This record gives sequence, C-alpha cells and structure tokens, in this order.
Amino acid sequence: MREMLQKKIFSKADKLLKEEFKVIWRFFINNFFAYLLLYAQNVLINRFMPLESLGQYSYVQSVLTLLISVCSMEIYSSYLRFVGFSNERSLMKSVRAILAIASLLFILLSFISFQEPMYVLFFGSMWMSERLYFFRAKMDIKTYGRIKIIQYAISLAALVALIAVKCLNEKTVLLAIGASYCIVAIFYTLCDKAKGLTKSEDELPAVRASELVKYALPLSFNAIVVWLLGAADQMLINEYLDAVTLTYYSVGFRIITVIRIGTGIIMEYWPRFYFEKMENKQYQLMKTLYKVFIFVVALLCVGTIVFSKYIYMIMGASNYLDYRYMFCILALSEMFRQWGAINMTYQSYVKNNIINVVILAVLGVIKLGTNWLCIADYGVDILLKSTLICYVLYFALSLYFGYYKELRCIKGAKEI
Repeated sequence: MREMLQKKIFSKADKLLKEEFKVIWRFFINNFFAYLLLYAQNVLINRFMPLESLGQYSYVQSVLTLLISVCSMEIYSSYLRFVGFSNERSLMKSVRAILAIASLLFILLSFISFQEPMYVLFFGSMWMSERLYFFRAKMDIKTYGRIKIIQYAISLAALVALIAVKCLNEKTVLLAIGASYCIVAIFYTLCDKAKGLTKSEDELPAVRASELVKYALPLSFNAIVVWLLGAADQMLINEYLDAVTLTYYSVGFRIITVIRIGTGIIMEYWPRFYFEKMENKQYQLMKTLYKVFIFVVALLCVGTIVFSKYIYMIMGASNYLDYRYMFCILALSEMFRQWGAINMTYQSYVKNNIINVVILAVLGVIKLGTNWLCIADYGVDILLKSTLICYVLYFALSLYFGYYKELRCIKGAKEI
C-alpha cells in the first residue's frame, strides 16, 4: 500500500515537472531569439564604436538604467506578486499612475545629469518593462517574447543605419535604444490585453497603491545597491584611472550579458513559479526545480570562464583578450549573485523585500568605501576582488535569510 502511494505521488510530481519544463522551454525559445538580436547589437558596438566612446556609452547607459529603477521604484515588479491574487484593472491603473509621475521625474533628472535631450527617451524603458512584467505575470510567454524581440530588432536596425552613415557614438546609440523602448511601449499599451477579464478575475479584491509601493520600494533601493556593487566601479575608474582601463573593464562587464542570456531566463521564470508553488504547497516540485536552476547557473558561469577566450572573439572583442581576466572574476561574482537572488526569493514571497536591500546595502557601502580608499594604490584589481568577496558574502547570508527561513516555513506548514 505504501509503495503504491509513493509511486502515485512521484508519478504526479514527474508529470508536473514535465509541464513546468515545457513552459521553461517556451521561455528559452522566446528569450533565445531576443538575446540573439542583443548579441548582434553588442558585437557591432564592440567592433565599430570608437574606443573613446565605448567606455562612456557603458557608463551613461548604466546611470540611465539606475535612474529608471529609482524613479519607477520598479513598481511593475508588483505584477509578479499580485496578478492573479488581486483585481487586475485596479492593479494596472495604480501601476500606470505611478509610472506617469515617474516618467516626468526621470526626464527631469536625466536632463539635469547630462544636459542631453537625446537621453530623455530612455523613460520608455519603464513603460516597456510595465508591459513585460504584466505579460510575464500572466504567463503569456508568446507576447512577452515578442515585445523583447521587436525592441531589440528596432534598436539593431537603427544601429546598422548609424554604422552605415558613420555616425556611431554613445549619444546616437542611446537615442536609438531609447526610441525603440518608446515605440514598443506605445504599441503594446494601445494593444492592451487586459480587457478580456473573466468575472472571477474582475471580482478579486483591489490592492491599494500604498501596498504596491510598500512591496516595490525596497526593490528600487535594491537596484541602487546592485548598481553600487557593479556599475559604480566604472565611475571610479573614470575618475581615478584612465579611459583605456574603463574600456577594458566595460567590455568585460558587458560580456556578462552572455551569462545573463541563460540566468535571465531562470530569474524571469523563477519568482512567479515560486510564488504559485509555495501558495499551493507544491514543495517537492519547487525544490526539484531549485536544484536544477542552481546547477544551470553554475554551469553557465563556469562554462563562460573556461571558454572566455572564444566568447571574447565571438563577441567581437578580440582586441581586449589580454584583459579577459576581468570578465572571469566578474563571471564568478555573477554566479554567487544569482545563487543569492534565487535563495532570497522567499523574502519576496512573504513581502519582506527590505531584508535583501539591507544585506546588499551594507555590503555595497563596505565595497564602495574600500574601492574609493584603495583604487589609487591597487588599481582596477581592488574593484574586481571586492566585487567577488561581496557576492560570496551575499550568497552566504542568503542561505540563512532565504534557504533556511524557507525550510522552517515549509516545515511549519506541513505540521498544520
């Protein structure tokens, strides 16, 4: 009798796992074509953008991305937690109202920061993200993938045109990318798919705007800290070292996108999957996929380190091969960062994102202070080593605040 029961349970778990892998495969296919276009874009930028513009481009883009996260509070991320659990119309209305204010704030801050009208179009990024997060929360993978593919295709076409007319620099590229965000965001906002709600979906309780802000605000601070742990290094290099070192570091930093093709699929799929399985008490399925994702992240990061020489060549960065050790250290750091982020998903589930922010904030302040004090004496190496140490510590803390806390929660739920 016991053997029959176990067989039935494992048969059901195996069926569910196969269904989940089908969904993951669909995520992979959609993201593969999107990132293929992004890859082509990065190759062209690495190969054709002048050396003096490449480092500046990476720096300005990172600052604009930071401003987007700060101004928007990444309010669209609340879709992952509240779609399916609250009134969708009310949720979308609140998110868009906050984004309208955020857009005006971003336009003001970006213009003050750079005095460059071309950069203000980057506000379209937050509106495209609103659409991406919405369709991702709805598990409308086809539309989600289509949005990314179209945006990358538009920006790639503009990049080719800029190369053809020999007008490639950081300003024109960022203008093209910003315009692509706006075009896609406008189109998919006008083609709103939230109109056909079922009666049961429409009768779900409304979520207050204050609750959305409470959930999302820590994510905005989290973006600031992650920026300090990464892109701020470029600011220090720009200030204390030289443009050539900035370019070498920026190339390694940008090639991390190769890893994020794989890990991005995992991190885009994992939170929504995690919230649903925890809510439905499907713990075995969740833990199985957790182990798979941890292994895949390790495989991707270590694999790119082993084949870093060939990746540099494929990415059109063969002129920077002598400095690929920077990429290798950043790739190892990325592995521990992703592992920590997977573990800390539990804190998002219990709507306590502030824990993750506090951990990263403390590590970020220590890292920034160390780098600022030591960069003149130790150069770029101190930035790389401090990044690795910080993310190793982040992963170690995530084992307690994420993995261990989750095990206690599951154990308590089973005893009830």
